[in-house]
Amino acid sequence: MIAASTRCASVCVAAPHRAPIREAKRNHVGSRPRVEHLASTRSWHRDCTISLRAFRPRGGKDVKALLILAVIGLVALGCERAQAPDPGLEAAPAPARRQASNLPPLHPTNIVSIASGSPDHTTLVAALQAADYVTAVAASGPLTVFAPTNEAFDKLPAGTVESLLEPENADALREILKYHVTTSALPVASFRDGQLLAMANGAKTTIRLQEGQLSINDANVIASIPGSNGIIHVIDGVLLPPAPE
Repeated sequence: MIAASTRCASVCVAAPHRAPIREAKRNHVGSRPRVEHLASTRSWHRDCTISLRAFRPRGGKDVKALLILAVIGLVALGCERAQAPDPGLEAAPAPARRQASNLPPLHPTNIVSIASGSPDHTTLVAALQAADYVTAVAASGPLTVFAPTNEAFDKLPAGTVESLLEPENADALREILKYHVTTSALPVASFRDGQLLAMANGAKTTIRLQEGQLSINDANVIASIPGSNGIIHVIDGVLLPPAPE
């Protein structure tokens, strides 16, 4: 009896102590999923870190190489697009070539070369070209040319020069130009007051020499320039031929 009661008591006493142990075990078992969840989260972060490191450039040289390759690819693509013809656009017609000047190769001291190089005789050169007299004046000689300046042409009534340069007025322009030219190279010293000088168009001009000033008709000679095929006397007025009788 005594032994039996003693065993019962030990069992009863031990029982309360086992219950907390089982509860602790249950709590421990119940908390295991949370631990496993944390472990899996750490593993995910570790895997992501490893993956990002795999894509991280190993040095500045790799970055430069990637940038260079990207630039080369963009340039090549742009060149292909620029070279590829646009089927929606027709080829533009080639620009028309400018007509070559009718000035032949001339000696630098040729009368025409001197006039062409003078900024004060652009209108005279334009008139020679419109009359197709450039070659004739350049090739022949010796000649004496009385060359009006641009300001001399400006003294004419408004629209006169523009009208003379029109193709339909070429004959009238030629008559005026020929009235400025005579044969032989005549320096200033060869003229005398009251001299009648025959011109290339057959009409005559009147030379005046007063107080050292040389003039032809109503135009003053303001300069004289010798050339390889004659002489140029620069004048401040345009010589207009007399009306035919």
